[in-house]
Amino acid sequence: MGCLTGSAEYEDEINKRNNLENEFVILKKDVDSAYLVKADLENKGGALTDEINFLRSIYEELRELQASIRDTSVVVQMDNSRDLNMDQIVADVKAQYEDIATKSREEAETWYKSKVNNS
Repeated sequence: MGCLTGSAEYEDEINKRNNLENEFVILKKDVDSAYLVKADLENKGGALTDEINFLRSIYEELRELQASIRDTSVVVQMDNSRDLNMDQIVADVKAQYEDIATKSREEAETWYKSKVNNS
């Protein structure tokens, strides 16, 4: 009788060991998966930080461009021998500055897109 009990205990211990080994394998897979997710999130976080810094630099550059455009003065020499349409002149100058601002913005966006695509 003692032999049967020992054999049953041995089989019970083998089953427990197998169950624990299976649990270990499952937990190891979960840990590996969590590590990969962590590494992926760290990479994404780094990329987002880089993008934020890049956008800040573009914002600062645009702010400087807008300030320089705002501070730019236009000198118009007037020839009194003819009538000047000041409204048209102001509209033309405004259109020129808007074109300059649009081109600068497009260049900045192109540069930004190339940086993002290269990253």
